[in-house]
Amino acid sequence: MLTVEDYKYYLEHIRGFVVIDLDGKVVYINKQVCDFCGLDYSTAVGRHVEELFPFSKMMDTIKYNQ
Repeated sequence: MLTVEDYKYYLEHIRGFVVIDLDGKVVYINKQVCDFCGLDYSTAVGRHVEELFPFSKMMDTIKYNQ
Protein backbone atom coordinates (compact mmCIF):
# COMPACT_ATOMS: atom_id res chain seq x y z
CA MET A 1 0.00 0.00 0.00
CA LEU A 2 1.31 3.46 -0.93
CA THR A 3 1.96 5.98 1.81
CA VAL A 4 1.63 9.76 1.74
CA GLU A 5 5.40 9.96 1.36
CA ASP A 6 5.22 7.69 -1.69
CA TYR A 7 2.68 10.00 -3.31
CA LYS A 8 4.79 13.06 -2.49
CA TYR A 9 7.78 11.39 -4.09
CA TYR A 10 5.85 10.78 -7.32
CA LEU A 11 4.34 14.27 -7.37
CA GLU A 12 7.80 15.81 -7.11
CA HIS A 13 8.78 14.06 -10.33
CA ILE A 14 5.95 15.42 -12.46
CA ARG A 15 6.98 18.51 -14.40
CA GLY A 16 5.02 21.60 -13.42
CA PHE A 17 2.55 20.12 -10.95
CA VAL A 18 0.26 22.52 -9.05
CA VAL A 19 -2.88 21.61 -7.10
CA ILE A 20 -5.50 24.24 -6.28
CA ASP A 21 -8.79 24.02 -4.42
CA LEU A 22 -12.15 25.17 -5.81
CA ASP A 23 -11.49 28.70 -4.54
CA GLY A 24 -8.19 28.91 -6.42
CA LYS A 25 -5.92 28.57 -3.40
CA VAL A 26 -2.72 26.62 -3.99
CA VAL A 27 -2.73 23.50 -1.82
CA TYR A 28 0.34 21.88 -3.38
CA ILE A 29 3.10 23.00 -5.70
CA ASN A 30 6.11 20.88 -6.52
CA LYS A 31 9.75 21.90 -6.28
CA GLN A 32 10.21 22.03 -10.05
CA VAL A 33 7.57 24.76 -10.38
CA CYS A 34 8.99 26.67 -7.41
CA ASP A 35 12.51 26.52 -8.82
CA PHE A 36 11.46 27.47 -12.34
CA CYS A 37 9.29 30.40 -11.21
CA GLY A 38 11.51 31.55 -8.36
CA LEU A 39 8.88 30.79 -5.72
CA ASP A 40 9.26 29.65 -2.15
CA TYR A 41 7.07 26.64 -1.34
CA SER A 42 6.06 27.88 2.10
CA THR A 43 4.85 31.24 0.79
CA ALA A 44 3.26 29.86 -2.40
CA VAL A 45 0.96 27.39 -0.65
CA GLY A 46 -2.21 29.14 0.48
CA ARG A 47 -1.99 31.98 -2.03
CA HIS A 48 -4.45 32.38 -4.87
CA VAL A 49 -3.24 30.84 -8.12
CA GLU A 50 -3.75 34.11 -10.02
CA GLU A 51 -1.39 35.90 -7.61
CA LEU A 52 1.36 33.47 -8.55
CA PHE A 53 0.40 32.91 -12.18
CA PRO A 54 -1.56 35.95 -13.44
CA PHE A 55 -2.15 34.51 -16.91
CA SER A 56 -3.28 31.09 -15.71
CA LYS A 57 -6.51 29.61 -17.04
CA MET A 58 -6.96 27.29 -14.06
CA MET A 59 -9.84 29.30 -12.59
CA ASP A 60 -11.61 29.31 -15.95
CA THR A 61 -11.40 25.53 -15.96
CA ILE A 62 -12.88 25.29 -12.46
CA LYS A 63 -15.72 27.70 -13.28
CA TYR A 64 -16.48 25.84 -16.51
CA ASN A 65 -16.70 22.47 -14.77
CA GLN A 66 -18.91 23.50 -11.85
